[in-house]
Amino acid sequence: MTLAKKKFRYACIYIQKDNDDDFTFSDFTREFYKRLIGLYGSIDFHKSDIRIVKVVTITSNFVIIKGRLEYIDNVLLSLYFANC
Repeated sequence: MTLAKKKFRYACIYIQKDNDDDFTFSDFTREFYKRLIGLYGSIDFHKSDIRIVKVVTITSNFVIIKGRLEYIDNVLLSLYFANC
């Protein structure tokens, strides 16, 4: 059995907040995870090794999503269909 290094890809997302909307980082995370599990199931969700990083050094509206290379298409499609 050969051991290969896992390859990851990153996606940077800008979340636009309206003045009357109280959309938070935890709301985005919950909605994105729910959509990813709903579209592809819990097995592919765990295989994709999704990590969400909140960027606070620039502004709090940026979010970086880290996922395995094989599942980046699933991640991008779930982002498109999420109600954020």
